[in-house]
Amino acid sequence: MSNETKADGTKSVLARLFFSNKKREDYDIFDYSTLGMYRTTPDGRIIKVNQALLDMLGYESLEELSKRNLESDGFVPEYPRDLFKSEIEKNGFVRGLEAAWKRSDGSIVYVRENAHLVRDKSGKTLFYEGITEDITDQKKIEKTLRESELRYRTLFEKTTNPILVIDTKGNYIDANQAALQFLECSLDELLEQNVFDIIPSNVERSAFIEKHTKAWQHGARIETTYQVKGAVKTLDLTITPGVFKGMEAVFGIGRDITEERKMFNLLIEQKEYLHHLNQIVNISIGNLDVKTMLVSICSRVKELLKADDIYITLWDNENQRVIPIASTAISNEAYQNSKHDTEDLTMTQSVLKAGTPLIAEDVFNSPFLSPSVASKYPSKSLMGLPLTEHQNKIGALLVGYNEQHRFTKEEIEKATITSKQIALIASKVHLIDELTKKEKHLLRINADNKKLFSIISHDLRNPFGAFLGMLEYLENEFDTLTNSYKLEVISSLRKSAININNLIENLLHWSSLQNKTITLDPKMIWLHEEASQVIELFKTQATNKNLEISCRIPEDLKVYADPNILACIMRNLISNSIKFTHSGGRVILTALRNNSENIIISVSDTGIGMSELMAQNLFNQSTQTRRFGTDGESTTGLGLLIAKDFVEMSGGNIWVESKEGKGSVFSFTLPADNPG
Repeated sequence: MSNETKADGTKSVLARLFFSNKKREDYDIFDYSTLGMYRTTPDGRIIKVNQALLDMLGYESLEELSKRNLESDGFVPEYPRDLFKSEIEKNGFVRGLEAAWKRSDGSIVYVRENAHLVRDKSGKTLFYEGITEDITDQKKIEKTLRESELRYRTLFEKTTNPILVIDTKGNYIDANQAALQFLECSLDELLEQNVFDIIPSNVERSAFIEKHTKAWQHGARIETTYQVKGAVKTLDLTITPGVFKGMEAVFGIGRDITEERKMFNLLIEQKEYLHHLNQIVNISIGNLDVKTMLVSICSRVKELLKADDIYITLWDNENQRVIPIASTAISNEAYQNSKHDTEDLTMTQSVLKAGTPLIAEDVFNSPFLSPSVASKYPSKSLMGLPLTEHQNKIGALLVGYNEQHRFTKEEIEKATITSKQIALIASKVHLIDELTKKEKHLLRINADNKKLFSIISHDLRNPFGAFLGMLEYLENEFDTLTNSYKLEVISSLRKSAININNLIENLLHWSSLQNKTITLDPKMIWLHEEASQVIELFKTQATNKNLEISCRIPEDLKVYADPNILACIMRNLISNSIKFTHSGGRVILTALRNNSENIIISVSDTGIGMSELMAQNLFNQSTQTRRFGTDGESTTGLGLLIAKDFVEMSGGNIWVESKEGKGSVFSFTLPADNPG
């Protein structure tokens, strides 16, 4: 017989003694018992209780308690009396039935009761007799334990952080839903695996095992990688030794940093890409001959695009033929001397005809080049990109791999940007080369060349420097920055790269304009939108110098101008204000319509200002007004001369108002409407 059965039997004996007809004084033990005893009728009347039950329910006397009827009052709804009556009427007794009763003050007492029914000779139930035990404290403990377990399971299952539990041999024994989603498997599938079953193929196994077993013993925070359905995923994992269901175990709470790692690697790649691109620009600037320039940058382009082979060609439009210029696959001399039959189709011809990038994953089975051409070079896969500028066919950039290669979206995007840069630079160099050949304009050409190079240094190097500075900052501070901030900065860097690309194109337009090879293309444009785009170019530079730069131009204001020319004017004026304003200062763009014909656009700053004499000679090309910026920035004054030329070409005027130590306001006018 179990202890519980014995206890229930003892309580039944006590109940029979209590409810017998012997004199009450013979049983004083019941008044001192901690067990509550009662006699009630089926209709809910309370006939008899002992003192323990009165105390349990918070009543002074049976008379007071008897005012309650158990059919309508006394039981908590979750434990209705009908359950008690149903069981006792069916079996003639109840054993260990748990119930919840109301105390006199409305609070709840939890009880466990044993009771039996008493019938008359006809079988009619007369009353119920029972004995109760207060289990309120036990219920509270059980509730606390249930809530604790529930909180643990809720935290375990609901947290978005992967949680993994393993034994000391590395076998998985539990995991939450976040971990299963990370590993892309079910719990049953995971429980059949060991930690060392999913080591990525590119990770050295012995080092992986040593790092993890050491962490299991002492606890640690480690970065670990997993091979998940062919992909490599990364967790930032905090490991803690502990106990799970009575056995030694290791708990790992992780953070999925797969995308973060990808962003970091992408950031490194972008930095390398821009570094090489900057080198290409620098090399190109030093060459005045297109052929020499393309030969000098060919190896750099290979490093930039991480390809096996690079080929660069020019297009002879007059003779409608391809001119091989530079290659990393064979010597430049051999490439330049290579010949093709007239009926052969080359990749250069195909991409220039298409005007878009073309891909031949198998060069011997491609509609874009003849097999006889492909057989002369080692590349098995080839991507061709047109080098064009203003619909002028310059040539082609060909990117090759010595094994069959599937080009990714990222590779195509990088190669496209690179080809556009080469086309811009080649076009610029070609333009300069053509200008230098015109002997009667030699002096003007030389002056324009110097001016162009100064513009490139003035407008291009500074944004590149700021761009690379921010990349270096991200690289050094990467682990301390939040993901949202990293994404914000990477997005900003992408915008800056696009803006730099646009800036180079604008500079090329200017050089063409100086040589009267381009005409203005004015149109009605929203001034606030155009100014805001220009300001974005200087956000990094202004932040580095602790300057506030803002646009206060009404959003509904339009101006009639060439967008590229207007952008160049504002760039030069803003750049000038930033140079000559101390840290903590402000640069503000404003505009208003002064009459029915003109818009006045102003760039004001809180900088060092200038003397009246300097202001008078500021836009005079024959007068030198050079001075250093507040942070020692070098300046030639060329930017303001460019701004003046463009304002006047656009039909406006430019002037400056300034006081030494108080700042300057540069203003210029442009037509409010189409004069025609």
